[in-house]
Amino acid sequence: MEIGVVVHGPGIVDSGWALEIINLLSKLGNVRCRLGGTMGRTAIIDAGLEDKVDISLKLLPSESLNIFNSENVDVIFLLDYGKSSETGHTFGFKVLTHYFKKISDDTYLATNHRPLFDSRIPVFQIERPGEEDGSIISWNVALNRKIATFRKNGSTEFEDTYPDVIPPDVLLNELSRILNLNIVDAEDIADTYFSEIAKEAEEALVENYFSKIEDKEGYKYRKIHGVSIGDNIFINGHVVGKANSNNLVLIAKDKFLVEILGGSIKQHGVEKLGKINLDNVIVKTGLLRVSDKVKPRILEESSNFLKDECDSIGEDSIDEYDYLKVGFVNHVAYDVYRFKNCDLVVTIGDDTTLVSSDILYRLNIPIIGITDGDLDKVVEKGFVNENSIICEVASGLDDIVGEEIYRNIFNENVMLEIPYYSENKSVDEVLEIFKTSIFNEIGRVDSGFIIKE
Repeated sequence: MEIGVVVHGPGIVDSGWALEIINLLSKLGNVRCRLGGTMGRTAIIDAGLEDKVDISLKLLPSESLNIFNSENVDVIFLLDYGKSSETGHTFGFKVLTHYFKKISDDTYLATNHRPLFDSRIPVFQIERPGEEDGSIISWNVALNRKIATFRKNGSTEFEDTYPDVIPPDVLLNELSRILNLNIVDAEDIADTYFSEIAKEAEEALVENYFSKIEDKEGYKYRKIHGVSIGDNIFINGHVVGKANSNNLVLIAKDKFLVEILGGSIKQHGVEKLGKINLDNVIVKTGLLRVSDKVKPRILEESSNFLKDECDSIGEDSIDEYDYLKVGFVNHVAYDVYRFKNCDLVVTIGDDTTLVSSDILYRLNIPIIGITDGDLDKVVEKGFVNENSIICEVASGLDDIVGEEIYRNIFNENVMLEIPYYSENKSVDEVLEIFKTSIFNEIGRVDSGFIIKE
């Protein structure tokens, strides 16, 4: 049996359950694993699982599912460890809806709440294993109904010798038993969070806001599930606000975020975010990685499994031994793996510096971080390469400094290549000259900046 596994997020890896489930499924057939999402990459590296989970490319969970579908596997698993069952179930619904739409031929099963797409390949989500509310979900609605019929006469035990393909209902029941997971119906999730009744409740939540607005044209809103008070709110990697309640609604007008009901908006993050399609943006709340027991693993060689072939930075140098490669990251750290071939990375913004530094620590790449003390604490604990330098400027000036560095030093490129052997200079000499040029740019904006080595 060919089994595809999509691993999402650091939680399922840090908890040890990703490896345990992969090993269990390996007893049933040939297992191939891919990462879905971005933040799980670091967890995979720390756990030393890059030989089991393909983290070479940056893929959305639905994209990883789609690849397994095109490879014609027999069954697909989505492994996740959300901070609550509500978060995990609503995440799964949205991911699987995107996936089913990608593979659909415009035929779908119409349920009483909304269209749910289906496929012939069973897709199971394992959510929060090891917790009391841990669950397993079969997302193939039409297939679920066939299972319900089959289950009346079918076996609920595995054969002594595993067959090439195990009936989906047997697999569902046995994994539920072995892993102590609750079986949750996909249609119940849709009815609870995405039905017309649920939508009416959302409308009631925003009614007061819209009652004060005469012209409602251009407005859209989106309910966010599983939010805790104090959570950071991320949209496409930007911190755009903080939750003040468990009920959170994002409101956009003409594709710009204008309000967060149940939370406070961070205007600086909204400006960085720019125009969005509220239906399709990636929204996260809370910490990007919550484990405070993380043991970072420094890699000796990353090129074998961190490919990102389509958008890697610094791979096309004429002679990599004659150039110092320096990357530039401004307020979005999700793409920092693109700079895996760099010798140094300049980062702009407190949270960007924190996350970029934490990731690049594993690749043994130092940073020069420009911060202004406006930290949202997006990870529980970050790590910093010993050769890194953090420069703190006055509040609100990190953006201005970043613009000056980007324009005057990087010539408005995200990659800078500095020759050294050809000028009879050592790497250290070139680095010192570069650092001085950075300090000069910072000093022109804020002469009182502080260097934190």
